[in-house]
Amino acid sequence: MKMNLFLDFDGTILDVSKRFYWVYQDILSAEKHNPLGEEEYLSLIRSGWKTKEILSETYDPNFIKFFHKERIRRIESKEYLEMDKLIYSDVKNLLSRIRENNQIYLITLRNNQENLSEQLKKFRLDKSFDGIFTGNMFGDYTEKTKLIRGEIKYTSRKDMIVGDTETDIRCGKEMGVRTVGVLSGLRNKQFIEAERPDIIIRDVSKLEEVL
Repeated sequence: MKMNLFLDFDGTILDVSKRFYWVYQDILSAEKHNPLGEEEYLSLIRSGWKTKEILSETYDPNFIKFFHKERIRRIESKEYLEMDKLIYSDVKNLLSRIRENNQIYLITLRNNQENLSEQLKKFRLDKSFDGIFTGNMFGDYTEKTKLIRGEIKYTSRKDMIVGDTETDIRCGKEMGVRTVGVLSGLRNKQFIEAERPDIIIRDVSKLEEVL
């Protein structure tokens, strides 16, 4: 029987750090505020801070509410999606090899499915998966669990989920599958280790070694 491999997209396959930072930077700059530098902002995000927590150190609730709405408008727009890049340039061939003996599903929390589809085509990954499951961008691990269980009726310990945040690891633990944390995305090693995944790898280029 084939293994089910559930792959996160943002931070696992795609480097989205530029997009996340520049949405934050552009919103604050447009309102004549001074954003943190890119390195400082991303360091906070990778250590587990949420953007609203960073903002709450300086700004009032009304501005944070405005920021949240503006971020929703921008974060999946084509302008900012252009900043994303592949973490591992040969990921298409990697997925093709893995898929010879396994089922691969993309699990991502994106609201704009049309732009997601275009981005998959841009990186020539639109035919690399046996299924693509998308949910609300503000969902937590239970959203991913719901997406998977809505399509895959049975999972076991031989199945695996791979991702860069607590959302993926907690989802995998709830489903009883093996969990792989990658260090290429929006959480640092210390944060990932605290979530206690079964395996930690640098990035998806090392995925075949742990299957």
